[in-house]
Amino acid sequence: MQYWEKGRTAMLLVVALLFSSVLPSWASANETQLAQLLEEQVIGEGVVSQTYIKRIAGKDARVYVTKVDLNNPYAEVRPIYGKGGTFVERQPIEEMAKEKGAIAAINSDFFNMKNRTPFGITLDKGELVSSMGRMPYWFSLGITGDRTAIIEKMTYQGKVTAPNGNSYVIQGVNKEEYQSNGYASHKDQINLYTPSFGPTSLGLLPGYEEYVEVVVENQVVKEIRYNQPAAAMPSSGYVLWGHGGGAKFLQENFNPGDPVELASTTLTAPGASALDSAMAGHVLLVENGVALNPTANSIKGLVARSAAGISQDGKSLLLVAVEKSSRSRGMELVELAQLMSELGSFRAFNLDGGGSTTMVARKLADHQVSLMNTPQGGTQRKVPTGIGIFNTAPTGEFQGFLIDGPTEVVKGSETEFKVKGYDVHFHPFAVPQQDVMWTGTDSFTGNRFLALTSGLQEVVAEYSGVRQSHKLNVIGAAQVEQLIVEPSTIAVDVGQSKSFTVKIRTKNGKLLDVTPKGASVSVTEGLGTVEEFTFNAGVDKGNGEITVNFDGIEVKVPVYIGAVAEPFESFDTIAGIYHSALPAQLANNGSFSLGSDQVYRTKQSARLEYNFSGAPQNELRIAYGMLGSKPIVLPGTPMSAGMWVYGDNSQHWLRSELIDANGKVHYLDWTREMNFSGWNYVMGQIPVGVAYPVSMKSIYLVNVPEGTAQGPESGTLYFDEMTLYQPYDASKDVLATDLESGQAFRLGNEVELKFDSTTRVEPVSTVPFYMPGKKPTMFGFRISGSQAPQTVSLQPLKEMAVGLVHFDEEKKVVEELKGTRLPSGETLFVLPGFGLYVPVYSTDINPFKDVLAGSWYEKPVIDLYNQGIVNGMSKDRFAPNAVLTRAQFVTILGNWLGWKDDPSLKLEFKDQIPGYAVPAIKVAVSKGIVQGFPGGLFKPDAPLTRAQMSVMLYKALQDRGDDLSGGTDVMFADAQNIPEWAKEAVQVMSTKGYIKGMNGSFNPQSTATRAQAAALIYQLNN
Repeated sequence: MQYWEKGRTAMLLVVALLFSSVLPSWASANETQLAQLLEEQVIGEGVVSQTYIKRIAGKDARVYVTKVDLNNPYAEVRPIYGKGGTFVERQPIEEMAKEKGAIAAINSDFFNMKNRTPFGITLDKGELVSSMGRMPYWFSLGITGDRTAIIEKMTYQGKVTAPNGNSYVIQGVNKEEYQSNGYASHKDQINLYTPSFGPTSLGLLPGYEEYVEVVVENQVVKEIRYNQPAAAMPSSGYVLWGHGGGAKFLQENFNPGDPVELASTTLTAPGASALDSAMAGHVLLVENGVALNPTANSIKGLVARSAAGISQDGKSLLLVAVEKSSRSRGMELVELAQLMSELGSFRAFNLDGGGSTTMVARKLADHQVSLMNTPQGGTQRKVPTGIGIFNTAPTGEFQGFLIDGPTEVVKGSETEFKVKGYDVHFHPFAVPQQDVMWTGTDSFTGNRFLALTSGLQEVVAEYSGVRQSHKLNVIGAAQVEQLIVEPSTIAVDVGQSKSFTVKIRTKNGKLLDVTPKGASVSVTEGLGTVEEFTFNAGVDKGNGEITVNFDGIEVKVPVYIGAVAEPFESFDTIAGIYHSALPAQLANNGSFSLGSDQVYRTKQSARLEYNFSGAPQNELRIAYGMLGSKPIVLPGTPMSAGMWVYGDNSQHWLRSELIDANGKVHYLDWTREMNFSGWNYVMGQIPVGVAYPVSMKSIYLVNVPEGTAQGPESGTLYFDEMTLYQPYDASKDVLATDLESGQAFRLGNEVELKFDSTTRVEPVSTVPFYMPGKKPTMFGFRISGSQAPQTVSLQPLKEMAVGLVHFDEEKKVVEELKGTRLPSGETLFVLPGFGLYVPVYSTDINPFKDVLAGSWYEKPVIDLYNQGIVNGMSKDRFAPNAVLTRAQFVTILGNWLGWKDDPSLKLEFKDQIPGYAVPAIKVAVSKGIVQGFPGGLFKPDAPLTRAQMSVMLYKALQDRGDDLSGGTDVMFADAQNIPEWAKEAVQVMSTKGYIKGMNGSFNPQSTATRAQAAALIYQLNN
């Protein structure tokens, strides 16, 4: 049976039909159709590559075929295997084919994923690389000495004979252990290992502790090894491995120096010619041209499939790979049998499938094979063996070429075309590119084509009397659905540059780039310039637009030059912050919490304590300050951010992790090297291309391996007053202004000013001002003029009271002015004269929506909050009625008593301690104020009982040195229920009146609320 017409053609490249997954109107959705040829190409002497679509039950399967004509003397079939000519390791089929020089290949034999050798036979030009295993129903592909392909069952026979004439059966060649129908390949057997197995013998096999290896070189015993590691493989010999009876035979019949007689052969069907090469497979699929109904329980389902078939005369070979992917359904085994029959196989058998199915081919004029099918699972599996197809013809004269270039470009694109040549034997031929003549509708410069005319064009190449044409679709406005410029808004500071991209979305859904030559760009006069899709801002703040035009389609992009500072995070009310680390074992080495020991402004800052000493110095080490269970959203579209950092000159790298609206991770660099000590203002750029809104997940410190020598292992940083820089908006700009008496003037969106006389007001950014305990507005103001106004009224534009601070710039004196609250809600201040003034928010305020005015806990909560002793569960939620946890109460005690974190202290608890509580718990444990539970647990989130609270408070006051004598004894009706370990503490705390009973009982197992804890500490604090 012939698979195709014999005869030479310069190139056979036929697209049989333009096939789509949409069925014709006459086709049933569940119909099964014959395989339809999509593409066919001669790739070597006697070798053709094909692609088919096979519709089964209304779904498509992609089929890749390599056909080999063994009548062609240059077409050769032989196995490819392992790496470097041995089974030292498995490789993907593509790498094997490249290593061996094959022009096409497919995976073949089954194997154990833990091993590196196959189950079946590998015979390479007469050399038995791997014998056929005991698989009685498996078939193999053989190529005989007269270049005929056969598919038959194959078996192995071997024996070793000692000098005394005794012999023993050799079970297999280069086999790792396998089981077949209850048979163990190495139990009581002798197996043979040749240099093809690898650099060493089999050696120890798990479960076979008693074994013997005989090293043979030049047919003479060189060494006998008992239960030794694998032996070095002799280059001109082999190793006999024996177990049980096999080991006994080797031990009793051989001595070093003895000659060894070895017989080894592969058997096929009676009368078959001697084999030159053989490659194993699996069950038979087609017999006498008829599809069988194969069954194999282990390989059921719609999966990728591999198979091989032959013609009746054995002179044609068919290799087939069925793809399983999002575009291809895969096949059942019985469907594969039907396909092999349909494609013309007289006899066919199954090869390893699923994730192993791989077909590669060297397309005409290419230099290397490339992957044909999409592997099941997405990546090529490493396999031990494959069937390789080789073109053994010598290189010849030039025959023809193919044009290598796109079939579709966007108008304005400049594209490089090349030709790929091939010779008379279909080997690649190096065509001098400079000698190729190119022509087209638009102009060529050498081999570079500039597409200026939209529509279908023809590109023509001529070389050495051969002419080829190439269809090229130049996409213009008629095929465009949308013109897209990203970013859709450009915001830069004065003098800065920002690049943008221009893309088109075509009417068939493709997203393609437009080059600067494909679009015209203009910009509002005076804003700046545009070069190659990069906007260069001018020296003045302003707003305007960039206009991009592609083939008559126009898009306008708003442009903002300059930035407006906007206060963002003061680290006073942020809740749920915690410490994490990389590697994970450093998580309990540091902490991230709020504190008041170093503050740039207001009451608190964020403190990051790091300690890298628990991980190797050659690893990347990171201390994370996590900003809560969820990232905090940065409002607006900030271009950059600034923050005050109290540095430690550690030379470490300070960064933040950002998450944009699409979930993509970005990074903001605050400082590449922490090369300062004390407070310093650092700024980081929001990366170009983020999708807004963007959120900040963490502030973290990085110790890179190459920076270890310059940076300390541990230290402490503080963060305060984070500011965002939003795009400039002229309507919101705050400019120096001459005011009339009583004329209102707004400082951004925070405060409105009115003066009692004519004056000039100049806004001043307060970002640099060091004001511990104060929270200034984003802008202060400097007043000047012929006569200083006597008063100014401040009207807060937010729900917060506002005071006023005067900076006497001559005397270097700072004075907080006293104001008078007016019925209008304004506050009136008497001004001491010209100079700089800064409005400040009152910190004695209630930020919590759930701390109700007039409630019994309002005063305790707000007072302790403003002292930094208690914090909310979020910025505006205190949760007064929530149950108090152990971690929360220890933290409150630490804040109240002023415990300082000690970096030398470590926590050994197995459960995760919240980052905010780590410093206080470390100190409390070291002082004996609190302890954990059996099993090494602290249970930080467990509710705190009244008995536990009494003990913690009692021990904390003892540690502070309080006099706890005196007071009135209190008797509780449930005294017998108070645990023994808590009785002394309960008695003292109740006697002092610190903790009271309820209706005559103490209720030791009852829990306390967060409001009750605040009231207790407030009472003790006052």
